[in-house]
Amino acid sequence: MTDLHTLNWLHRPTGQALSLTLDWQGAMPASDSTRLLLSHMKIHPGESVLDLGAGNGVIGCAAHLLGAGQVTLTDIDPICASLIRDNLARMHASTGREPAAEVLLGSLFAPLQGRRFDHILVNPPSIPSPDDDLPLAYRSGPTGRLFHDAIQALAGYYLKEGGRLTFVQGSLSNRTLSLDRLRALGYAIEVSEPVVLPLRAHHRLDWLHELAARGEAELVHEKGLWHEIRCVIQATRAQGAATGVMQRLSDRGVSYRLLPHLREALTVALAAAERGVPEHEMIKCILLKDRQSRFVLACLAGNADLDTQKVRLAIPEFSRLSFSTPDEITRVTGHVLGSVAPLSLRETIPVVLDQGLRHLEQVNISSGDPRLGLELPLAQLLHLLGPVARFAPIRKEAVPAP
Repeated sequence: MTDLHTLNWLHRPTGQALSLTLDWQGAMPASDSTRLLLSHMKIHPGESVLDLGAGNGVIGCAAHLLGAGQVTLTDIDPICASLIRDNLARMHASTGREPAAEVLLGSLFAPLQGRRFDHILVNPPSIPSPDDDLPLAYRSGPTGRLFHDAIQALAGYYLKEGGRLTFVQGSLSNRTLSLDRLRALGYAIEVSEPVVLPLRAHHRLDWLHELAARGEAELVHEKGLWHEIRCVIQATRAQGAATGVMQRLSDRGVSYRLLPHLREALTVALAAAERGVPEHEMIKCILLKDRQSRFVLACLAGNADLDTQKVRLAIPEFSRLSFSTPDEITRVTGHVLGSVAPLSLRETIPVVLDQGLRHLEQVNISSGDPRLGLELPLAQLLHLLGPVARFAPIRKEAVPAP
């Protein structure tokens, strides 16, 4: 069973009238935002394109029509992934040109490993709601920024030099914040002319007014109705992003796997859930200092508790140890609390690893970015740490049940 619809639109950058007949069965129907992105996205001939959260694949298919080279389409829903493959085959049959395309199953950037693209296209969910009462495809957190925040923070790790991120931005999900953050990350910004669209039944008007009062949303009142404003933002980055940890690994020829987070994770449990890995493979890093303000980094499995006295026994030249302050953590490691990695530290300090880590082949460390983890072989990590690292039993022993 199929649900075929023909979508017609004018592509403003080229003036072309375009048309696609695709199956929409099981996917979100074409929205105003979809049409807005189709009308304004700029495709360079032969460029590699990522259609992020592709739905039925209409954006990726349109990129192919406009001359893109390799097109990669991702979606978290297996039904949508199958639908995209069917639509790619349908487009091949109708145009006589087989698209150079691949379909990957997974959330946002998760299935991409370390691949980089010339252009990322995305129409993210962005309807603010204080509750999870919206259909799953619409849910985007109380401020409408759940996906905006993640995509804007992570896109640079998946863009090539001079790469572009193009997305739809609405006034209900803090357009000003998006622009400010992207500029702070070094992007050059182009914004399409705005369009004004009426609010729908699924919009929580009372909540939107509260966000507007806080300066986090913009509403327009016209002819007795409330509206939002939408536009297409194209953000170009001169250099692809890499944290200091990633750069150190790359410089030493160490292969690693990127583990992106939809949400910032400031605890090991949250980070493990975001990365989809067991807590015992996570390495949490705790910065300690002694009475003479000498520092040591203690590293142990995410599901273990640290015994500071055991750390001191491992480095007897240090006096009594205590936990460092957030300011000290950033000064010494270069990372913020919750994203400390054992590599790329600002100061050379001893690193003590719990001996329970010895049996692991792969470990997960922070990249230095709270939205991104890295997986690599333990042997490679130890080789990079060199003589500053030593093993010792530094975890607390489990207390027997009475």
